[in-house]
Amino acid sequence: VIREGSKSFAFASLLFGPRERVAAHLLYVWCRHCDDEIDAAPDRSTRLGRLAELERRSPSALAGEAQTEPVFEAFRIVCARYRIP
Repeated sequence: VIREGSKSFAFASLLFGPRERVAAHLLYVWCRHCDDEIDAAPDRSTRLGRLAELERRSPSALAGEAQTEPVFEAFRIVCARYRIP
């Protein structure tokens, strides 16, 4: 995902150690997922529905609640590990 979505981010992430690099990649995947969900919506109504879902799921993951979708579970783990408020 990161090589295709952002070559500059992939290159810059080489400045991190291996553990932090993986966490940065996982955080990027969550950001890319959220952006793609909105960009791929065919109309305003769908966009608003997807935004509402992202606004529900993201705080849930941030609060440490287990997630069923891998991108949000990865976001949960990174936020917990690095104490992202």
